[in-house]
This record gives sequence, structure tokens and C-alpha cells, in this order.
Amino acid sequence: MCAAFPAARGKPVPLDDLRVRVSHSVNRLNRASLLRTAAAAVLALLAACSGGVSGGAQRGGAEDPARALLEADRAFAAASAERGAAAWAAAWAADGLMVRGDGKLVRGPTAVREAMAPLLRRSPASFHWEPTEAAILWPDSLGYTIGRWWIESETEDAGPAGHYLTAWVRRDGAWKIALDAPLSACRDAPGARAFDFWLGAWSVDQRVRAGDRYERYAATDRVTPTRQGCVVAEAWRGTVRFPWAAMPEPKALHGASLRLFDPRSGDWTIFWIDDRSGRFGRPFTGRFEGRIGDFFQDRATEGAPARRIRFRDDGGTADWELAVRTGPEGWTPIWTMRFTPR
Repeated sequence: MCAAFPAARGKPVPLDDLRVRVSHSVNRLNRASLLRTAAAAVLALLAACSGGVSGGAQRGGAEDPARALLEADRAFAAASAERGAAAWAAAWAADGLMVRGDGKLVRGPTAVREAMAPLLRRSPASFHWEPTEAAILWPDSLGYTIGRWWIESETEDAGPAGHYLTAWVRRDGAWKIALDAPLSACRDAPGARAFDFWLGAWSVDQRVRAGDRYERYAATDRVTPTRQGCVVAEAWRGTVRFPWAAMPEPKALHGASLRLFDPRSGDWTIFWIDDRSGRFGRPFTGRFEGRIGDFFQDRATEGAPARRIRFRDDGGTADWELAVRTGPEGWTPIWTMRFTPR
């Protein structure tokens, strides 16, 4: 949710990026704020990210976990109205990621609070958000909410509005924000259905590079769209060993991805998380040309080679490949998957 604001609810996003305009005194706000800061400040203008609320979000123990996520999002909205930036920081996981509208990433409660606080203090507008759907990707430990944010202003009849996505992880009995990003209306935009071929349930044949050979492992995958229309969610489960990650033995792994489409650029952004670290890494961004989609991750700032994900729609089956850059124009596959319908 925060992604819509310049520095508000979890992902400071410049108001310009969201094509959101409020009064001249508030021209750049974070979608995070918008969603989360119904009473807080300008920062909210960009977008209210739905942040996790500690124990309160889990009240009702035996209830549907997706409903618990909706409650967490709504509880966060109430907390942000009362406590401002402090509530946003409290809602964030220690390694939670906020995506700004300019593409920059902010990670962790302290960085989120610092990004949001200045805007929250000076915003004259009133920001609101409401989650409209929720889903669980890992049983009782990972899920997401999608919703609508809007701004109320005393000087305008109708303020800016938009949508957001917030991913939640369950930590110490509470739902916390692991990822927050703004969403754009995209249902009918060119490229918005590029991943339709991948929707459904799949059996997965993996091949992982280990020195000069490949090891084979099995997995299953489930890929679903969202009602909002700009997000494709993946829940992956299998056994695997990653030699480059110092894994001495194969282990069971839960993974998940959230793929967000931006109709302004025509690009998809892919966020991946697995239960080795329980955090979303740096995203991959790219698009499809025909039946092949290439998505790139710049890891120069992390001291690792650049990476590329390639998808290929084979008309009923699908191929996926993770490769690392090995030269000016060379890529070496280190993990491949063949998807066959279940």
C-alpha cells in the first residue's frame, strides 16, 4: 500500500508516478501514506500501503486466515490515523520492502518511518484505504491484500484514488508487512494478460546447475490471477539444492512470487520470496516479446552478477530459466524448470 505514496505506507512513491495530484501544497505523496494514513499527512498521498498489525490482526484465531489479513490491513489503517509514522514502522517486518514510485527500494521499519515522517507531518489532506481482497500463499504464514486508496481534501470535491498491493508474513503470531507496492488500472491494457498462459496448477521438473552437471528435482506450482487484474500470484513448493547458496543437501522449500503489471511502461515486475530467508529480494523487471519474456535483476549493488529470468510459452506447457551474466553478452543458466499441467 505504501508504494503509492512518496514515503508513506511502506513504499514512498512520488505523486507524479501515480499520476495523482492534490493541492499545490501537496504534490508528492507516497502511496503508502495514502493507504495507510487516513489521518496522517501528505506522505499518504502516494498510496496507503497496508501494513501489518501485530497481535490485533490475528484476533479471531480460528477464522479464515485471509480474513485475518483483511483485519490486519484495517487495523493498520486505524493505528496509522492515531499514531502516524510510528504505526507504519510498527507494522513493517524487519526486512520488509517498500517500492517507491521512482523504482527505488526502501527496506525495514526505520527507513520506512524516516521516509514517511516528513510528509505525514505536513500533509493537509486526509488519506484513506480499504482492502478489497486477500489470499493466502503459504498456510498461515504468507499472504497478500489488495485494495483501494483515496484522498479527501477540504479544497477539492474529489481527490486522487488508486490501488495497492501489500504482502504479509506472519512473525511471532502477528502479520507484518513484507512488501508494499502501488498498482495501476491495467485490466484492458496491452500486455496485461501476458501471463495468462501460466495460470493454473503445474507439475515442475527442475534442473539445477552443480558444477559441470545438473541435478534434477520435482516441485508443484499454482498460479492465480487477482480480481483487481494487475497481479499474478504464484505459490511454489518443492525440493531443491542451490549450490551457489551454500546448500549442502536438498531441502523442502516453499516459494512464492507476485508479478505486478505497469500499463504505463508495459513492464512486469516480479518479486520472489522463499522460506530460506522469508523476505522479498530485489525484483526482476521486463516484458514479453511474442512467446518469450525476459526479466532482469541488477545485482551490482549487492556485489553479485546480474541475473535474468526467461519465460517461454510453449502452448500448453511452459519453460522457465534463471541465468547469470557471464560476459558482455553471455548468460549461463543455473536453474531451469519445465511446467506441465496437473
